[in-house]
Amino acid sequence: MTIDYTARRVGKALLQRVVPRSDFTFPLGFRGRLGNQLFQIAGTYSLARRHGAGIALRSDWPYRPYFDLPQSWFHSRLTTLRCRQAWPLAEEIPAEWRIYLQDLRVWDGRDEDIRMLLSLSQSAHDAAEAFPAQWDPKLGIHVT
Repeated sequence: MTIDYTARRVGKALLQRVVPRSDFTFPLGFRGRLGNQLFQIAGTYSLARRHGAGIALRSDWPYRPYFDLPQSWFHSRLTTLRCRQAWPLAEEIPAEWRIYLQDLRVWDGRDEDIRMLLSLSQSAHDAAEAFPAQWDPKLGIHVT
């Protein structure tokens, strides 16, 4: 198991050196669920804008259909492995919490851009409409 993990780390490092991309990425799904992931997308977006880079997220992100994020941001696993992780650049956040990107200072005043990017898609609205009438009509949404 340790050998496999080490081989993957070495392979990833080699891939980043041999065929790097200037895009920033974040490994969505490895540090928290949907709420955390939305912060991670917002932080990655802001850090990419701050540094003049693009964004590359994995195309297999399970919540992808429910948000109106640009389709050009979604790439294969191999492509995202070639990208730079955004979270280490969020120096506003203490190192032990940085990976979650949950600090509004990282957004650099891009609140409105982020709200638009994280808008629910038509698929999300359709899914909400499909809930049976006997369900409690109250819905909790975390809004910043």
